[in-house]
Amino acid sequence: MEGHIILIDLPSKMYDKVGQDAQILFKYIWQRAIERRDVLKDGGRPVFLWADEAQNFLHEHDIDYQATARSSRVCTVYPTQNLPNYLTRLGGREGEHRVKSFLGTLGTKIFHANADNETNEYAAKLVGQTYRPMPTYNINQGKEYTKGEGFSWQKDWELAPESFVSLKTGGPKNNYSVQAVLHTQGKTFNDKSNAISIHFNQLKILTS
Repeated sequence: MEGHIILIDLPSKMYDKVGQDAQILFKYIWQRAIERRDVLKDGGRPVFLWADEAQNFLHEHDIDYQATARSSRVCTVYPTQNLPNYLTRLGGREGEHRVKSFLGTLGTKIFHANADNETNEYAAKLVGQTYRPMPTYNINQGKEYTKGEGFSWQKDWELAPESFVSLKTGGPKNNYSVQAVLHTQGKTFNDKSNAISIHFNQLKILTS
């Protein structure tokens, strides 16, 4: 709250469950402290919580915490590899509603290349569908041969699930370009969509 960054240096690969539990405990204490603060009285300094491989540090209080985090001026960043990671952490299939409730509190989602079908279907449904003109053909081979062409409006994915598999992943073979799809609630982009394709160059980040 005074402008410092707290880094918990207890990697679970070194300290196993003890390191993981200690980080979860500290995170929970931090969350409660942030929720108790008076943002109007202390100037409302924006704060952030970053948890890489976030599935390892989730707990049930995260759902309630995230529902009101924005009013506490908190930015939460929870990177993970795929959706099943969250399902495994929050009770498997029995915890599916808890995961959906949790994901619903995250206002901005960024999807990179992914080979997990469930994650890609979730991303595609989140972006939604739109009406597109689909070509139609009509051939009549009765007494006279006739052929007609036209189109009809049909609903289709704005971004099909399989399109997330082929997003660029950086490195020399992709000219160090990394692609992603950004989705945010309460905002539309140039084409009136709630999602936009973004990319960044790894070399520029490494040399900046």
